[in-house]
Order: sequence, then C-alpha cells, then structure tokens
Amino acid sequence: MKNKPSIKTYLLVALSMIALLSSSGSVSAQGVWPLSPQDSLGTGFTYQGRLEDSSGSSITATCDFSFSLWDSLSSTTGQVGADSLVTGVSVVEGYFVAQVNAGDEFYLDAFTGEARWLEVAVKCGSETTYTTLSPRQPLSAAPYALSLRPGAHIEGEDNLVVENTSPGTGGYIGDSAIVGRIWSSDNNSFAVGGFVEASSGVTTAIYGKNESDAGAGVTGYSLAQTGETIGVYGVSASDEGYGVAGSNSNGIAIAAEGSGIIYSTADTVLYISPHEMVLRNSGDLWVPDLPDVILYPMESGGVRAQAASGASFPFTAYLSIPISTYGTLLGSQMYVKSLEICYTSPTSTIDVTAMMKNDGTTTGYSFYLFDDTDYHTTNYDCYTLTATAPYTPIDNSSWVQFNVNYVGSGIPPFYVEIYTVKLTLTEESS
Repeated sequence: MKNKPSIKTYLLVALSMIALLSSSGSVSAQGVWPLSPQDSLGTGFTYQGRLEDSSGSSITATCDFSFSLWDSLSSTTGQVGADSLVTGVSVVEGYFVAQVNAGDEFYLDAFTGEARWLEVAVKCGSETTYTTLSPRQPLSAAPYALSLRPGAHIEGEDNLVVENTSPGTGGYIGDSAIVGRIWSSDNNSFAVGGFVEASSGVTTAIYGKNESDAGAGVTGYSLAQTGETIGVYGVSASDEGYGVAGSNSNGIAIAAEGSGIIYSTADTVLYISPHEMVLRNSGDLWVPDLPDVILYPMESGGVRAQAASGASFPFTAYLSIPISTYGTLLGSQMYVKSLEICYTSPTSTIDVTAMMKNDGTTTGYSFYLFDDTDYHTTNYDCYTLTATAPYTPIDNSSWVQFNVNYVGSGIPPFYVEIYTVKLTLTEESS
C-alpha cells in the first residue's frame, strides 16, 4: 500500500454474549456463522469498519488485523490481555468484518464494567509490518448489555435464569451457573448478596434448590487457613426469625462434619438438680469421718442439708453435687464461665463454694471456680461465682462443692437449703 491506511468505524457490536433481537427473533452479522440454540457464544465479538488509504480511497485487498485492548485512549501502558490477530480478512471497497477476541486473547476478566479502547493495526497484501491506526476506538455497550455492568439494576415481573449446560467444565467454583468474586477487604463485602424489602410474607433473600439424590441446595466454602472465616453466614433481625434454618420431614435438617463443627457465641446454661447432692468425707475414702448430716429433698426442687440431732458441734460438712455436662458440644470445646447458687442458711454458714474436677489421678483435684466468702442468710438469696478469662475447659469429671460450717449455737434445727444451681458454659475461651 502506497498510502497509509485509516479506519472509519461505522458499527461496533458489543460482547457477543449480549445480542439485540430483531422483530423476527434472530440476528445476523456479516461474516459471522449462524449459531445453533445449544452452542455457546464464546468470547469473540464482531468488529465492522471501513478501511481507506491516506488519500481517502477505499481499499480492496486481503489484510491481516491486530487488535489490542487498552484501559485508556492514548497511554502506552495499560494493555488488557494480549493481541488478537485476525488474518486473511477480505476488505472490499474498504468494508470489512472481523471476529475479535475469538480465542479469549483479552482474557475472561477484560470486560468488568471499566471503560475500554480498541487499538487496530493492519497490514495488507505483501506488506510485512503492521501499521497502527489512530485514534483508538472506544468500546461502547449495546443498550441491553448495560444491564450487566457493575452497579446495574435489572427489574421485571419474571425470573432471571442463568444456566450452565456443560457440566464438568469447571470454572472459578466448579460447575456453577452464577459465581460471585470480590477482592475488597471491607467488613461489609459480599461476593453474592440477597435482600428482601417486603415487610411481611414468607420471603427468602437467597434460595437454593437441589433435585439430585446427592448434593446441596446452598454450599459455602471458606478457604483461608487462618482467621475467623465463614462459609455460610445468616442473620435475622426479627425476634421470631432464624439466621440459618433447616427443615427435613424424614431426615436431617442441618448436618455438619469436621472439627469444631457448630459454634455459637451464645452462652449455654445448665441447671443442676440439688436432689443429686451427696455427702463426702474430708479426705480419703477409707477415713470414716462423714458428718452427722441428713439430706432432705424438698418439694420445691431444693434440698435441705440438716445436722442430725445429737451431732457433735461444731463441724464442717462437705456437700457435693455431681455435674453431667459436655466437655465438647457439637464439636466445640466448652468452658466454665459462671456458677449461680440460690439458697438459705439461717442457722449455718457456707464458707466455701467451688466447682471442681478430677485432675487425672486417684486423689487429686483442681478448681474451675473457688470462692471462700461466707454466705449466711435467713431469707432466699443468690450469689454468683464468675470465672476469670481465659476460661478453663471442661476436660474431666466435675462437681459443685459446698463446705458448710455447722456451729450448733442457737435454736435447732441447724441446716442449709440449696434451691438453684445454675452453671453457665461458653464456647469462647476468653
């Protein structure tokens, strides 16, 4: 070519995944082969233009084109992807059509809503080097393609359906119809989000359905190896709602597997029956020094520990209530947080309250909680022992113990009554 070519773009069709349907319900483009309903559209898009030499004469020749994608009009940096080469293009009286990016040269994430410019270089006939045409051509979307740009809004009376008809092809997340990906580190960042504005009715922000005999309606993965990561997270602002709920009339509603599988920041409360109270001696089992105390279970659910008539005062009785609880609950370690006691002791004194455990030996023990405050009251009252963080994990047989001092002064009977033993556990270590 003797004169430098130039290009006049008269039609630019956006990404081939968006097509504007004509009244007949089909589209066609010069130089583009027809697609069957089951074919994937691919990554290519059609570029049509007119090629002239510097004198304004239309070019008729067989030409090779090199298309490159850029993030600005003129910067020499910021190319997106690689060059898309289209060879052997027939140019007739200046007019040509080329299928650009047919091999995904611009890469999958080239068109995510940011402005893009197309740079065209051409060589025709026997030419050996490309001539870059100027200026770069801005890419604009077909009108309905705008509904897929970031921040776009789609509204209608029917469903938006996205299907993946090629199982086994994989992708960002296996065989997925819709994939959300986000790079933001903001606290309120969601790859896929759902929101229901209706103030009544049984509504669902995100719904998953699986008709296979194996699989899941909704699956969440958190791939980070450290940090408090969450695969699936649910929130309900209603006091009658559920953050995450499951229902199954013939099987398992919610299932989990792994280690530390179900975790809650909410406390777990265990009420221990005083009717389980027993007397123990002050030392080894073979020393017969059990005090002369009688235990009376009461109709109220409490128990009275009363010194027997003729007992030798003063003495201390050791009263124990065994605790049946979990060291781990649904896979999560449990820790002792607090112990609340409700009681009366008009004629005796509780001088030690403790929650204890065996330490793995035949005679040893250790404390979860210990309080040597004297408690003495003629009326119903409660007190609480609160653990200091980090909390102690439950890892052995445990019990609540009261050391009761029977002085024997005053008018008998001499007793203490225990009504409520409330143990609060937590899955948080501090």
